[in-house]
Amino acid sequence: MYLVATKGELSRDFGFRDQIRRSAVSVMANLAEGFERGRRTEFHQFISIAKSSCAELRSHLYLALDIGYLD
Repeated sequence: MYLVATKGELSRDFGFRDQIRRSAVSVMANLAEGFERGRRTEFHQFISIAKSSCAELRSHLYLALDIGYLD
């Protein structure tokens, strides 16, 4: 996502670009944090949070597509 956000109009829409980056990073961070907790129930909780971040990222990417930032 970082490479996609460095090109074209998206790179100049700073708030939107940064929100896309934050949601993308959040996915990996939540999986790592949940794994390190050491308990299956907590890991499942963090998987759920990561899945929600994926949905957020997906909605941002659809919006970027709709407004012409992405092809």
